[in-house]
Amino acid sequence: MRTFLAVEPPGEIKNRIELLQGKLKNLYPEGIRWVNRDGIHLTLKFFGNVEEKKIALIRDIIEREITDSEEFWFTVENLGFFPSPKHPRVIWLGLGGDIRSLSELNKRLEQNFVASGFREEEHPFTPHLTLGRIKSNINMENWRSSVSEEEITEIGAFYVYELILFKSELTPQGARYTKLASFPLGKK
Repeated sequence: MRTFLAVEPPGEIKNRIELLQGKLKNLYPEGIRWVNRDGIHLTLKFFGNVEEKKIALIRDIIEREITDSEEFWFTVENLGFFPSPKHPRVIWLGLGGDIRSLSELNKRLEQNFVASGFREEEHPFTPHLTLGRIKSNINMENWRSSVSEEEITEIGAFYVYELILFKSELTPQGARYTKLASFPLGKK
């Protein structure tokens, strides 16, 4: 079972992201595969294919590590590109706000997952919401200059009250996500 741990933005934020994606699609209607609204999330840990019996271990680690975690507050702050603006393959929205607290929680989770035999993440944690994946060479300088900071800041801010463990099924129509478990934040 393909699984990952993530934060899901509220519907209003997803609506605003869809509006921004619509504007960006008009600039370059081809060459970018856009993430649909169900796929917009902040991934904390991608586990890949996991045996069903290991789901309980994942749940135990998450429940133990979030016991003292408060809700998080995020702002959508900037447009970014992986691996770099000069050679972009992924377009994303960066987040601000309680990034330090989230990063500390994510580090503790990652250490526990790795100690329990899960694969270590290859890249440093960069909190972001993926907008699309670039499939062909496009002139990103023109494209980036067409997007104003105002359009990004209009997306807004949101609280995160829970972490979600998702199952991801790959279909010809794209990935389909199912919530396996949710983990409320906030000191008990």
